Amino acid sequence: MGFALSFVFGAMMGTPWRENFPYVLAGILAWGLVGTGIAEGANMFVNGAGIMQVQRLPLSFYAWLAIFRVLVNFLAQLLTYWAVLLVLGLAAIPSWTLILALPLTFIATLVAGFVVAIPSTRFRDIGLGIGFVIQMLFFLTPIFWHPGKMHGIRGMVVEYNPFTHLVALIREPLLGHAPRLTDWTWGVGWTGGAFVVTYVLIAAFRKRVIFWL
Repeated sequence: MGFALSFVFGAMMGTPWRENFPYVLAGILAWGLVGTGIAEGANMFVNGAGIMQVQRLPLSFYAWLAIFRVLVNFLAQLLTYWAVLLVLGLAAIPSWTLILALPLTFIATLVAGFVVAIPSTRFRDIGLGIGFVIQMLFFLTPIFWHPGKMHGIRGMVVEYNPFTHLVALIREPLLGHAPRLTDWTWGVGWTGGAFVVTYVLIAAFRKRVIFWL
């Protein structure tokens, strides 16, 4: 898919293929952690119902279990990403900021998944809706097109899309660049806000989740 998207949208945006291919591939890789992680998180309690009904474990256990699967898949794809770019001679030396960006993005995805998991367990249709929203956000997030090409209202939509910045936190270091301060600010703000919402939801519904399964 990365080959096709980089070829088509590179031609549409007037971007050379050798420049666009690593950009698109890194974007898809980052989305696999962020977008897929939140979508998987929406069903963390439903998928863990068998364990939850026979053994009492903290709700955070199911969050870690869900995101761990996504992380393992991400790391496998990361190795493939570097292997493909090395073969094509397009690999860049990653920025050291990747060491900070990966844990931040991982935690941001973890707590965001927790936020959507509780209402998705209570109302199963919400879980289905989350999947559709994530698909829509995939196209609204600069995965295979460059945000600098968007201006006016379109540019504002991109800039105020938190997924733009979460993806950039992973993609930019992979391409050898440091993320912008704006990306770090959105990443930290998103994580902090999700932590607060998660705390409120756990305090209010921790003992009820088991009865919704």
